[in-house]
Amino acid sequence: MKEFQKPEFRIPEPIIKVMKTLEQAGYQVYTVGGCVRDLLMQKTPHDYDLATDARPEEILKLFEHHSGFGMKHGTILVVEQGMPVEITTFRKEGKYTDGRHPDEVIFVDRIEEDLGRRDFTINAMAYHPDQGLIDPYGGRNDLEKKLIRAVGDPDQRFQEDALRMLRAWRFASTYGFDIEPETRKALDRKENIAQAATISAERVMEEFTKILLSDHPEVIANMTLLMEPWIPELKIMIETKQNNVHHYTDVLHHTLDALKYSGTKDPMVAWALLLHDTGKPACKTSDETGDHFKKHPAVSQKIAQRVLRKLHAPKKWMQVIPALVLRHDAFYAPNLKNIVKLRITLGWSDEQLHQLFEVQKGDILAHTTTERMEILNTFIEFYDQEKNKRPLKVSQLEINGNGIKEHTSLKAEQIGRALHELLIYAFYHPEFNHKEDLLKKLPAIEKQILEDGTKLRKDDIR
Repeated sequence: MKEFQKPEFRIPEPIIKVMKTLEQAGYQVYTVGGCVRDLLMQKTPHDYDLATDARPEEILKLFEHHSGFGMKHGTILVVEQGMPVEITTFRKEGKYTDGRHPDEVIFVDRIEEDLGRRDFTINAMAYHPDQGLIDPYGGRNDLEKKLIRAVGDPDQRFQEDALRMLRAWRFASTYGFDIEPETRKALDRKENIAQAATISAERVMEEFTKILLSDHPEVIANMTLLMEPWIPELKIMIETKQNNVHHYTDVLHHTLDALKYSGTKDPMVAWALLLHDTGKPACKTSDETGDHFKKHPAVSQKIAQRVLRKLHAPKKWMQVIPALVLRHDAFYAPNLKNIVKLRITLGWSDEQLHQLFEVQKGDILAHTTTERMEILNTFIEFYDQEKNKRPLKVSQLEINGNGIKEHTSLKAEQIGRALHELLIYAFYHPEFNHKEDLLKKLPAIEKQILEDGTKLRKDDIR
C-alpha cells in the first residue's frame, strides 16, 4: 500500500533483518497487530510483533539472542541490534475455560487464520513490505470510520477473554473512536460483564490507568457495571445528584470533567481525581439550601485506600494518592506556616505538593464557580517564590545527627526530634542556617526535649 512506502512508515532495519532471516529459511513472516494499526494511523509504533509459520523450536535455531519465555503459547522474544521483537507462530486457540487464557494453542499455516483469533479488527491486520496489507476483517476501513469492532462474534470474543472489554473502552478513549453497535451491545450484556471479575487486578490497573490518562476519560460513565468488582462507587456516583450552587452535574460526571479539564499525564494525579469525591454519596445531606457533602474527603480517602489495595497499586501510589484525596478540598493562605505544615510537618515533597495543585485545578474547573482558582494560584505563586529560599529537608541543614550527638546528651529518637526543631527554626530564619548559629540554638532545644520527651511539640520553635 502506498502509505507504507513513505519514509516515515518504513519498518526499522532490525525488524527487516529478522524478517529476512525467517524468509531465507523458507518461512512466511509478517508484522502484525498494534504496529500495523499505528503505521496506518501515521503513528510511530512502540514495538513490533511478528507472526510466522515457523514453529517456536525452529525460531530458536535461527537467532542467537532470544528468550523462550512465551514458548508455551508459541512466542519467542528475539533481540536484534538491541531491539526486542516478539515472534509468534501462526495459531488459533481452543476454549478459554478461565476467561483469560486459551486451554490449548493450535499452530496453523496461514496468516488469515491467525488474525481471526484477535480481539478487534483494527488489531487484526498484517503487513509485509512486498505483499502490502493483509486485512481480512476490514480493520483499515474501521480505522477510517473511527470504529472499534470485535473480530467475528463479539460475545464470543469477550467470553474468551474478559480483558478485551476493558481494552475496547481503552482504545475508544485513546483514539476518540466510537464502538460499533453490535460490539457495544456485547459490552453491555450482563453475562459478559459478569466475567470481568476474572480479570487480574494488575491488568485492570494497567488498562484503566490508560483510560484515565486518555483524552476521552468520559467513557468511564459507560463502564460503571464493568468496574463494579473494583470500584462499586462509580455506579453510585452517577446516581448521586449535586443540587447546590457549586455544581452542575452528578458526582461521577463532575469527576470525569475534572479529569478532562486537568488533562494530566501523571497517573497518581489521575487516580486522585477519579477517587477524590467517591465518599460524597455516603456523606450527602439535603436541606432547603440544597445538597451538602460535609467531611467527604476523609470518607473518600478510605475508599481510595481500599480501591488501590484491591488493584495492587504500587507502594508509592498507596502512600500518595489517598493523601491527595484527603486534602483535595483544603485551600491554603499564602503564608510560611502553611508551607511548614505541608512540606515539613506532613513531609510532602515538592512533587507531591504540585500534584495536589493539579488535583485542585481539575476539581475547581469542574465546578459552576471557579473563585477558588485565585486562592490556589496565589498560594502556588507564594510557595514557588519561597521554597528555594529556605531549608525544607533535614539534609539541607548545615548540621547533621553526628553534630547533635557531639554537642548534646541526646540519643536515638531525640536526635531526630532535635533535627526537626532545628529545621523549623532554620526555615523561618534561613539566614541562621549555619553550623555555629544552629549550635547556639541547640541548648534550648535539648532542654525542651529532655523535659518533654521525644514526642514532637505542636508549637514550632521559631
